[in-house]
Amino acid sequence: MKKVKFSCATTLLLLLGSFFLNHTTAQAQTPVFEHAVDYNDFVVGAQEKISINYQIVLLALQDKNTTLDQVLAMLAELIQVTDAAIAEVEAAQPYPSGEGFKAGALGLFRFYRKMYAETYPEMFELMFTESPTPAQEARISELYGDLQQSEPIYDAKYIEAQLEFARRNNFTIASPEAAPEK
Repeated sequence: MKKVKFSCATTLLLLLGSFFLNHTTAQAQTPVFEHAVDYNDFVVGAQEKISINYQIVLLALQDKNTTLDQVLAMLAELIQVTDAAIAEVEAAQPYPSGEGFKAGALGLFRFYRKMYAETYPEMFELMFTESPTPAQEARISELYGDLQQSEPIYDAKYIEAQLEFARRNNFTIASPEAAPEK
């Protein structure tokens, strides 16, 4: 067996190289924000990714040729996009005073994920039933009503946290009402 000898200089170079490689890889995975607006745009961008995929599901539901399997596959993709957005925001170090905004965004995104993973599959399966019974129709209404009650709470917390973050950092949000949905 051949023995390899490393000089102290070679060992030091290997250790430094490893450190810088790991350090730059970690930096690439965790964005750093120099300005509050950049952090705001990052969080809103994560929400927009979710919103775009949500709109695709809504459009599919309007097409009478769309099958339940197709909708459920789109929903699975939407869950993946939502999981990725949650992971991105969780991994990001918030801009100073951005902890509340981060918490508000994560609360909203987690609500979306639960809705996409639990409520929507049940609702869509019932909606695609050829001849729904009155009990099935009542369940659809119940699920929809629950969402109608819960979602505004998460939306309001998110918008409130975003506006507070903007106020603390001396910038304005164009229009909270125009913020993308889901």
